[in-house]
Amino acid sequence: MRFWWLLAVCGLWAQEERLLPTPAPAKKLTPIIRGKLIDAQTGEPLTGVQVRIGTSGGFTDEKGAFALPFEKPDTLSAFLLGYRTVKLPLNAPTSDLLIRMLPIESEVEEVQIISDAARESEVGVYLQRLRSLEIGELYSQELIMKRSTDFYVPNVLRRLPGVSLLAGRFVSIRGMGEKYNAFAFWAAYPAWVNYDASFGELDQLITTLLGRVEVRKFWTPELLGHFGGGMVDFQLPTSSNEGLQVSFTSEIDAGAIGQKFAYPKAPFRSPIRGDFPSPATIQASENNGRPLPENFLYGQQVRRYTVPDTLPFGLPGGLITLTYDKRFSKGSFAMRAAFSRRYLTSLFKFTEGTFEVQDNQWHHEADIEGIGRSPLHTYSQGGGISWHTDYHLSATQAVSVEGIFLMNSKSQCGLQEAEYINPSIDSTQKVYSWYPSFYTQRSWLGVIRPAWSFHKGSWQGRLQLGFVSQGNTIPQAGAMNYVRYPGTSELVYEQELYEESEIYAQVWHSRTQAFQIYAHPYTEKKWGKGDRWLQLRLGGWYSQENQRFSGRQIGFMTDTAGGGPNVLDPSVYDISNVREVYAPSHIRPGGWYLIDRTGDFHRHSGHTQIIAGYAWLRASWHPRWEALIGTRYESWMRHITHIPVATERETTFVRYSEGDLLPAFLLKHRIGEYHSLRLGTNLTLIRPPLPTQVPLRYFDFFWAFYWQGEAAIQTGHSWNIDLRYEWLRSKEKLFAISLFYKRLRKLPEVFLIPASYTLTFAY
Repeated sequence: MRFWWLLAVCGLWAQEERLLPTPAPAKKLTPIIRGKLIDAQTGEPLTGVQVRIGTSGGFTDEKGAFALPFEKPDTLSAFLLGYRTVKLPLNAPTSDLLIRMLPIESEVEEVQIISDAARESEVGVYLQRLRSLEIGELYSQELIMKRSTDFYVPNVLRRLPGVSLLAGRFVSIRGMGEKYNAFAFWAAYPAWVNYDASFGELDQLITTLLGRVEVRKFWTPELLGHFGGGMVDFQLPTSSNEGLQVSFTSEIDAGAIGQKFAYPKAPFRSPIRGDFPSPATIQASENNGRPLPENFLYGQQVRRYTVPDTLPFGLPGGLITLTYDKRFSKGSFAMRAAFSRRYLTSLFKFTEGTFEVQDNQWHHEADIEGIGRSPLHTYSQGGGISWHTDYHLSATQAVSVEGIFLMNSKSQCGLQEAEYINPSIDSTQKVYSWYPSFYTQRSWLGVIRPAWSFHKGSWQGRLQLGFVSQGNTIPQAGAMNYVRYPGTSELVYEQELYEESEIYAQVWHSRTQAFQIYAHPYTEKKWGKGDRWLQLRLGGWYSQENQRFSGRQIGFMTDTAGGGPNVLDPSVYDISNVREVYAPSHIRPGGWYLIDRTGDFHRHSGHTQIIAGYAWLRASWHPRWEALIGTRYESWMRHITHIPVATERETTFVRYSEGDLLPAFLLKHRIGEYHSLRLGTNLTLIRPPLPTQVPLRYFDFFWAFYWQGEAAIQTGHSWNIDLRYEWLRSKEKLFAISLFYKRLRKLPEVFLIPASYTLTFAY
């Protein structure tokens, strides 16, 4: 009985126990990691840092703070473009974590960054390449100075990936023809001041005068429209380390050591005055049986330069550079000065001939074969100065002035030896040709660019003005035809050639001047913070360029049997009667005969005007994604006229204008801290250089082509699509794979096929 009573009590107690409210199990709280990220050098909070631990992630706020859940021991990582990624193992949660992030440049090399001051260092180049949206290559002055052999721009360009230098003067971004590309001093391109539509100073431009060399392989709307899909940008220096530095490097061509060096006297002095009389005046200048003073002057030049004086040796050249940098409380000053000289000699075999079409292919038909390797001796010297100074007017405004002045002189002497069959003399035995030539050139370039800029909050803007002045002078260039006919042993003057080789001696000289002014204003507005932002730029462009060409082509026939100079009857100079020049009745012993082949197109001027407006929108919506979309409308006008002399009237060769709308799109995906993928497409123009629109038959004594301009040449277009994978592990390690597609439309024929480049001689 007692047992049942105890059992009932236990059951009642259990029932009451079930009736009592049961408390809910305590909820498990997730620990929180709290911390702050700051710049290790400045102590400033870092906004927009991507912070992750395990499967959780987020971004720091404007105070650099973050908060993430701690689920289990793991590694916390913090990533911000331009800073070294931080990886911190955490075994327990913490609420007072302070992480100092080190800028990448501090890891690579200790530098002081003030505004844009470090942009020409290797570190500055590395950071810009890492952060840039555009597709391109950079070469810093710091690296240039370390590699002493690279003190001429062509040497630097050859080192840049994807860039070629043709004939020492045409910059080619590979994948395009040599004349579909341009180079510039940022936005303002130098004029083509040579008759062969090239820029004379490129092969003499001293690299140490520059801040850095940048190759933009992708066009964006703030640039002029006619860069053809690529541009080599020569940027001027900015201040870096304070003080004065002097450096000397030497570049010696082994072929010039211990050899006789052909050297014309006074190569930098122009003996020809600029106010030439009309060609007709010279051609008909009987003057009582005596030539005019101009004729004597030309004759003296031919006599002096045909067989130049020589020096016993070609001395080694070198480059001396002065670098001075100074910082002030509100600004800085940077200056570079350089002087260089080079003695070079080349040996190569040449072939003269013409291009013909066979089976829709271009074939070269040789007329004259060179004997062995012919020498070409070159002496050049040049120098220049570049500078940059900036001053901060206030916390929001600054002004700057930068510029460069460069001048160089060059002399070349060559000797061509060849053999050819002349059927009118002998159909089986060859004629031996001995052809000395000379060439002197002086060129200069000056650029001055003042600028004003402001930056206030999310607004910034800039106004830059530019003044570019150039000149290229060929005081004298010429050649003389000597031959040894079959069965004889002495050299005599050639009497059987015609057209381009019709004269025993030919002299060419020219003067070119170009002046360009431009204005480039823009303003920007930025919205957003961290990795989510939108930036708008609106800008404009106005430029005027004036070029003036004055050339002279003179031929001489000389005779050394005695007597005096003679000027032939004007009718003899007509091209249809050219062989009459050699008639025995016209030969006077000891004289020389002037034949002027100067035409109207040797004297011309051109005016080019560009007015443009552009806009682009740049955005980031994720730490790994960034894009730019923009367009440019460009109005372009050109007017080319003949420069009259005497009683002539001004004649218009060509006048036209056009407008073009040029879109561009860029997309960048950051695969990782050092990896990125870029895609871009744009439409650019191919503007013809002014000389190519003048129907002037131009020949270069040394570099091989005849070229006939065409006034009908106008603008072509190029669609450019580029895809680039880039792995930038450090400032020395870059691995890139690029794919590109170019669609060329409405191209000027002179740029495409050899129809305008008939090879005649090369030496």
